[in-house]
Amino acid sequence: MYVSSSLSRNGIDNDIIDIKGQMNIDKVLAETLRLISGSDTDIIGISCLVTEIEIVEEMCRKIKELKPKTTIVLGGAQPSTHPEHFDVAKEYIDYFVMGEGEITFPELVTALRDGRNTKDIKGLAWFESGLIVKSPPRELIKDLDTLPPPAYDKVDMARYTRPTSWGVRPVPISLFWMFSSRGCPFQCNYCVAHEIFGKRVRQRSPGNLVDEIELLVNAYNLDGIYFFDESFTINSKRVIEICREIRKRGIKIVFGCQTRVDLISEDVVAALAEAGCIQIDFGIESGSDRMLKAIRKGVTVEQIKKALRLCKKYGIRIFANMMVNLPGETEEDLKESIDLMREITCNVVIWNVTVPYPGGFLDMKIEREDYRKLINFPSDEGYDLLETKYRLAQHNRNLRGLVDELHSIFPHPRYINKMRLNADYIWRCFLFIDFIFKPKYLMMLLRSRRKLQYLLDPIIQPKHN
Repeated sequence: MYVSSSLSRNGIDNDIIDIKGQMNIDKVLAETLRLISGSDTDIIGISCLVTEIEIVEEMCRKIKELKPKTTIVLGGAQPSTHPEHFDVAKEYIDYFVMGEGEITFPELVTALRDGRNTKDIKGLAWFESGLIVKSPPRELIKDLDTLPPPAYDKVDMARYTRPTSWGVRPVPISLFWMFSSRGCPFQCNYCVAHEIFGKRVRQRSPGNLVDEIELLVNAYNLDGIYFFDESFTINSKRVIEICREIRKRGIKIVFGCQTRVDLISEDVVAALAEAGCIQIDFGIESGSDRMLKAIRKGVTVEQIKKALRLCKKYGIRIFANMMVNLPGETEEDLKESIDLMREITCNVVIWNVTVPYPGGFLDMKIEREDYRKLINFPSDEGYDLLETKYRLAQHNRNLRGLVDELHSIFPHPRYINKMRLNADYIWRCFLFIDFIFKPKYLMMLLRSRRKLQYLLDPIIQPKHN
């Protein structure tokens, strides 16, 4: 949406095909080709994640068969980190946009249409004699306030803004996702965030950000926002200013965000709570100081406890992301993680299985032919692959059995068949859904102009990706 609005600002007409989450893969391919066949487009940009490599390669092949003269450009996380992984489709892919695309892609489109040399445009890559060649890197966008708002008019906002539990998970809210900043300076060795937005943090000004919040709330009757920054609270002064501006303008919303445990303090949590924050997602990862050090998380268990207690003090729900299959993980490390989650009763605890995707600093890398097996992870095939080729932990616990066991202690709807009828489990189930008793959430429902949608059309599972 940002790339689309940047194209429009440069006088380049464009459309977005946004159907990925509405149907299965075969139908997505068929419908995409149908829409392309009915247009006179000469350039097609496709975004791609690591689990979508084979699907995108197939799409590129079919587009070229349909329209041989079309220029195909790939962008997003996987093309930016490893363009060489698309060698199977190298004859169908013309360019890769590396990193941020708001400046690079319009420059490329203009050069192609003017018949000018494209190889000097910064931030590109392409195949040449079967090998990847890169132009000089594109500088990161310094002032995010200079970007036009995302192209909300080119996607189905009625679908995206229906009440969903896939924003502030699992709280049903009519919301939209926003980036208030880009970049992450931290060194977690399993993460790829810096590959797209860099390590230098660039932040939108509070006024610019709240202008867009106001636009969204007024245009689409939103009840909430989810801030999708890697670490929303990295600048405490700025966060407090954003909260103050929301209150000053009388914007009645609830919101969620994600951040690190070492980036919150009492004044920040108090400001967030007062402005309408109902949940913070933390990447806690482990309750073992040894594991936290091994993955270069840069925090301690004591910092985790302090941060989570602050959230509980101010009535902000806690979403804890945990990891198993960490490098060198032992039974004792697992026990410390479980003990920590038992001690600090979070509202939601998600146990994720570590997969050595490209771009992080984990020593083990996924082989090209194994991507397909991980597209639908968690799956039997995916678990088998992790057990046989990509196991990082030292203990001998079966990974699928371990995750099932963990979710028999910490509730999750996907693992409802693992539920235990004891007081501790029932209490954790209540914490999972306690938002229905929270004054902020109840007031949001009373104010909402979407009451019938909340009542008649609840979305428990996401209808988009």
